[in-house]
Amino acid sequence: MSTKKFLPLFGFILAASIICNSCKKDLKPQTPPTNTGDTAVSGTSNNNRWECKIDGVEYSGTVDTSFYELIHTDDPHPDTVIYCNGTSDDKGANIHFNIIVNRTYSPGPIKSSAYNGLLAVDTVSTRFLIAAGSFNGSDVTYIIDTLSGNKLRATFSGELILPLDIGLNGGSIHSVTDGKFNCEFGVGDSEPKTFSFANGTSKSEGYFSSASVISNTLEMDGLTYNNFGYETFKLLVRTGGTIKPGIYKSKKGDVGLQAITPGIDPFYVNDTLGDLTVTINSVNGNVVTGVFSGMNKDSTSISGGKFSCRVKNYVPQVDSVNKWDFSEDEPVFLYRMFGGNILTATKSELSGRSYLYIIGESDNEDSRFQLVISSNSAIAPGIYKTGSYTNALNSLYFKSNTKIWNGNTTYLYADDSYPAYCRIDSIDAYKVVGTLYGHINISLSSAGKTGAEIKKGRFRASF
Repeated sequence: MSTKKFLPLFGFILAASIICNSCKKDLKPQTPPTNTGDTAVSGTSNNNRWECKIDGVEYSGTVDTSFYELIHTDDPHPDTVIYCNGTSDDKGANIHFNIIVNRTYSPGPIKSSAYNGLLAVDTVSTRFLIAAGSFNGSDVTYIIDTLSGNKLRATFSGELILPLDIGLNGGSIHSVTDGKFNCEFGVGDSEPKTFSFANGTSKSEGYFSSASVISNTLEMDGLTYNNFGYETFKLLVRTGGTIKPGIYKSKKGDVGLQAITPGIDPFYVNDTLGDLTVTINSVNGNVVTGVFSGMNKDSTSISGGKFSCRVKNYVPQVDSVNKWDFSEDEPVFLYRMFGGNILTATKSELSGRSYLYIIGESDNEDSRFQLVISSNSAIAPGIYKTGSYTNALNSLYFKSNTKIWNGNTTYLYADDSYPAYCRIDSIDAYKVVGTLYGHINISLSSAGKTGAEIKKGRFRASF
């Protein structure tokens, strides 16, 4: 006779695989126990703690979620997969453990290079550090000290790598030493950083490694629990400078979603592909909760979506009635949204030409937006284009200290190499309203540039 075992995950229910009654015994440690009892790794009475050094820098914190499932249940000796993730005490770093305990065939140290373990650490770097499989020289070894009932104690050390792109091509190597963690399955501190949704008939669940407001957009970046952390998840909501409860829609250019597994067609929603609605239910300080649902780019349903996150370094910014915003969509399934307030809008005459200057900002004036158009006649409704003289788009750019492309500061700009357009929809003595579209360049520093399509570009400014 077989039964199903379920373990809680931040209020969600995660089903474990079918477990034989004969397998529901305490799991044996792979090495002799080095410690017993409920003492935490940091010497406190807490049961859910972790600590390690990354390149000699100490990190420690709580284990927020932990659970396990049995795989290969048709085998006489099924393996146990253990999942844990945690948050540093200062809320500035995240850690994720994924360990396959093969109790029958390969007892002893558990190595990520043998596809039996994963370690992912977000140390407020541009992305995260990871060891998984035989991944470009990264390798982490786990030693299980005790694994009895629903309690686990283990140590770990090794080499992590900094992925350079969504395909997890790697860059620099970083050492992890003096790693320790213990947890009690199904028990944790429930730090708000979870997401889940049904993609068609299957369900994806995971945690956010970071959440921040960048240029009026709440960006939530995460990893799924399955597939050894290779699946990345990004949910974008253009909230304005202040995060507010409400309904946000992708068709209006205010929502984007990317759920990507290398080599597999991604779940992807922008302002023209798919259709997604996000409802922010609550904002308590820097903790945001909400739900989402809709349709993927291939019309597959996205249902039952839930999320909670703590927004790092969140400083609310007052939203003006005069705003600018645009999105850019790259051909490699990368969609980003930007926006902010307009500071000034002025009209002038120079050498027989009429000019319109619009200056904007975002990120509490740490980022700058500029739009300049000119004409042989008075600025009027119509289309202004790069490379044109009669009705010219002279300048369009956005600069930010935020790093979005291979670790470079953000610099998006239009030039004559590909056409970009500004359409003046209406203009009078008091205000101007317009639309942006066409091509935008993305600076890659000394590496040159790449390009993207401008999506849902808009502005409204008062004189």
